[in-house]
Amino acid sequence: MPQLEAITIPSGVWVKTKAYQYADCRIPSIRKDSFGWGLDLDGRQVGMFEFPPDRVSQKAFFSIAQKLIRYETKS
Repeated sequence: MPQLEAITIPSGVWVKTKAYQYADCRIPSIRKDSFGWGLDLDGRQVGMFEFPPDRVSQKAFFSIAQKLIRYETKS
């Protein structure tokens, strides 16, 4: 197993990591300016899905999502 090196990150700097875990989540929010689906698990926000699935899956999701929208903001 490769050995991980410790890195130093300055205070106040955000580091984006890709930590894949599989779970059945709800999608309670959609980010409009760039692709993003908010993820909810057991009533609490657990992350943002930022990597779009294939076009067929996106179209299937949005056709159902349009029927479920309760309110919408401009952002």
